[in-house]
Amino acid sequence: MKRALAISSIALAACGKLLGLSEEEPAPNVAPDASANPNDAGPAETSVADGETLGDGSPDQERVVFVTDEATEGSFGGLGGGDKRCNDEAANGGKRVKGRTFVAWLSTPDAGVGERHVHGAMPYVLPSGAKVANDWNELLRKKLDRPINERANGTLVDAGTRVWTGTLFTGVVSAQHCGAWTTTLANERGTTGIIDPLEPWTDANGEPCTLDGHIYCVEK
Repeated sequence: MKRALAISSIALAACGKLLGLSEEEPAPNVAPDASANPNDAGPAETSVADGETLGDGSPDQERVVFVTDEATEGSFGGLGGGDKRCNDEAANGGKRVKGRTFVAWLSTPDAGVGERHVHGAMPYVLPSGAKVANDWNELLRKKLDRPINERANGTLVDAGTRVWTGTLFTGVVSAQHCGAWTTTLANERGTTGIIDPLEPWTDANGEPCTLDGHIYCVEK
């Protein structure tokens, strides 16, 4: 009888294997993937040096202003051409400038600076950190706390330097803007500011568009 039971057990075991009913083997131990843990990620990269904060376009932030190093005749591709000159120079600027977006202080009949720029509620400062105005309202004055006389890298331009603006100190377009900054015809003129503490910074003169002038750049 015992022999018969043993033979039956062997036969049942063999059938179980054929039918895939054998006991499951335990799964091997696998170490967890550390890369799946977000806490293991390295520090995020930043585009500016430690301690600097990129602007977000909010009125409630400090804004950097500078003047372009390169001078140009009054025809430089309109407002878009002026903006490009600002941002090309900002890309190679100092720590406070690099990585930020700038808008040229230029007006045309289609868009004055009052429409093109954020009306900041915080100070406007040079690349060195020196303040030129406490806010947008103070920026719209004939004379600032100090001239916008620094390039993007913080170096100084000469006093008396001419700057194309096409903008009155009230922030609206002047009657002279070199054909919206697209022409140097002899009969066309453009409003300029002068980099000098004793001169109007944005609407000092109306000058021939064949002359060379720089451009003010204001953080977006």
